[in-house]
Amino acid sequence: MTPLIILLLAALFGLLFGSFINLAIYRIPRGETIVRGRSYCPHCGQKISWYDNIPILSFLILRGSCRHCEGSISLRYPLVELLCGALLALAAYRWVIIPDSPQLVNLLVASFVLLLSVAVFFIDLEFSIIPNLLSYPFILIGLLAGLFSHYPLSGGSGFFQPEKFWSALFGFLVGGIVFLLLALVSAVIYGRPALGMGDVKLVAGYGAWFGIDGALFVIITGSILGAIVGSSIMFLTGRSLRNEIPFGPFLCLAAAVYLFIGPEIIDWYLGFYGVVG
Repeated sequence: MTPLIILLLAALFGLLFGSFINLAIYRIPRGETIVRGRSYCPHCGQKISWYDNIPILSFLILRGSCRHCEGSISLRYPLVELLCGALLALAAYRWVIIPDSPQLVNLLVASFVLLLSVAVFFIDLEFSIIPNLLSYPFILIGLLAGLFSHYPLSGGSGFFQPEKFWSALFGFLVGGIVFLLLALVSAVIYGRPALGMGDVKLVAGYGAWFGIDGALFVIITGSILGAIVGSSIMFLTGRSLRNEIPFGPFLCLAAAVYLFIGPEIIDWYLGFYGVVG
């Protein structure tokens, strides 16, 4: 199979999963089930036929509106589908095309983490919440996966590795505890928490998947990204944004960076300061 075919297949799967991620983004914050029931128009409630639910194509054909009531459909739907397609194509390039032999376990793990991160990104951005329905399974699966595979970019090989479970457990504990302490400190300084428990559980989940190094990378990089964006918005608008910008999206961005190039950044940073090499 040629690299181009691999990338196209990965992108296609990403588009299809992106359609489901859109469903999760809409339904989970509203307390609706994601395991049954066809998609429906948010304006008129009419169920959407399969031919009107084809990723990207249906949105373009219908010009971003409902076939029945002509209500406007959010641009978020094709954007999420395109994003998921692009991320899975990048993951396939990173773990199938570049290596001498395909790293399929890493590809599956990375795809799962990336897709869940996309859902968290948009839910937190719109509703300022990170649902337990996403964070708890994310943590549990991350801990259990440590028994059967190595983590993306963390080294190691083999199928059954109990020692990796301890890496996952310590990453979960360190990530959760560090971020919980930051939330408590912010509550003392500002009079109310600047970080929510959803953020704490999300970082703990990333720690379960990435280990201690990955958890700390997500915390530091997410904080830097949040500070840059928040400061820029305050400079442009001239008003304080304390507690107005959800932190989850920055953690999701940091996790994606770690998945693709995090260990290389860590090695470069340590080497730059003479810690290694």
